Amino acid sequence: MPGALVLFLALVAAAWVASPAAATSSRLNPIRPKDRFRPRIVGKPQVGVTLRATRGIWTARPVVYKYRWHRCPAGRAKCRWIAKATRSRYTASSRDIGTTLWVTVKARNAAGWGRAASRRTRVVLASRVVQPVPPEVTSYPTVSGTAQEGQTLTAGLGTWSGTQPINYAYQWQRCQSSGANCAPIAGATATTYTLTAADVGSRVEVSVTASNMGGSATASSPPTPVVVPASVPPALVALWHMDETSGSTMFDSVGSHTGTLHSTQTGLAGFTGTAYGFNGSSSYISVPSSADLNPGSANITFTIHLKTAGTPPPPPADWDIFRKGLYTSGGAEWKMEFQQTGQASCGFEGTGGYAELVAGPAINDGHWHTISCVKTSTMIQVVVDGQTFSKAATIGSISNTTNVAIGARPGSDWYQGQLDEASVQIG
Repeated sequence: MPGALVLFLALVAAAWVASPAAATSSRLNPIRPKDRFRPRIVGKPQVGVTLRATRGIWTARPVVYKYRWHRCPAGRAKCRWIAKATRSRYTASSRDIGTTLWVTVKARNAAGWGRAASRRTRVVLASRVVQPVPPEVTSYPTVSGTAQEGQTLTAGLGTWSGTQPINYAYQWQRCQSSGANCAPIAGATATTYTLTAADVGSRVEVSVTASNMGGSATASSPPTPVVVPASVPPALVALWHMDETSGSTMFDSVGSHTGTLHSTQTGLAGFTGTAYGFNGSSSYISVPSSADLNPGSANITFTIHLKTAGTPPPPPADWDIFRKGLYTSGGAEWKMEFQQTGQASCGFEGTGGYAELVAGPAINDGHWHTISCVKTSTMIQVVVDGQTFSKAATIGSISNTTNVAIGARPGSDWYQGQLDEASVQIG
């Protein structure tokens, strides 16, 4: 019997421990956290360095942690709280120099708080003094712009290494045509420089001086090409105001290129003054050929003002506005035409070939518009009310003995509308 009684009591005790009531009783009596491994401070105690406090390792599963950093003056046992230093990280400041730091961590669960403290750091040192690195050029300054009298050059800084901040100063220099013996240009210390007559025949470069706390260094750009004189503006070789109100003659106000009107209406309200009207079937103006109306290999710009609400027939037909020469008879021409799209077009044929450009907005809206056709050595352009459209082209030399025609390709492609202020510039 004693053995059976002992077995019975053991079974009862085991059942009580395993019962929900027993578990509930255990949860009602939790244990406050207790540190098993104290917190540590990670990082070098030096001004400007951010130190990090670990939580340590705790029993009883804390759910909240709080931190408090302390400053301990040298030779004193008592440490003081650091105001607002209540996070896990702390950046040492100049006030900490010569002191030690330590951190306390409080951990809490349902039973209450536990507290643990780290070891003190070594003495906090001042921040490391870094010697500034003087500037050094890594890519040299540059100069952009056209080396021509009256043009503005712009300095490129290049790139520099060294301790920041770095300040930069500019000095433009004039050099011999060989690029040697450069000398400062008085007052030229901005990032831009406008070339003058004194620079013609010389080269120009820019020197950049970089300076910081560690020192300074100077580097210069490669010199520009030899500066050339200002370009000569194109010559106005013909200007027809179209202000005649009677007769059949169109007078040239700058030269002797007098034209003859054919079925053309005069005295209409114009872009400036009066204008001519073209009926779309028989109206045109003829100007006798002249050598100075041929550009040769020079640039040419011819301009006219037009007003129309009409629409030309579809290609290959169109309305001719302004031309000299025919593609089919002599192999050289310059011309301005009006397409069914309502756009202007410019075409050129020379010793280098033919190129044409149709561009710009539709302008058959019944308002005045200004159209220019331009040929240079490398491109052709259509300019509509100041807006430029370009196409690369090498036309070569243009020269023919054909009369200038305005308002038609004689016998076809008749323009319908008004025209005013036609001009030709060459050069």
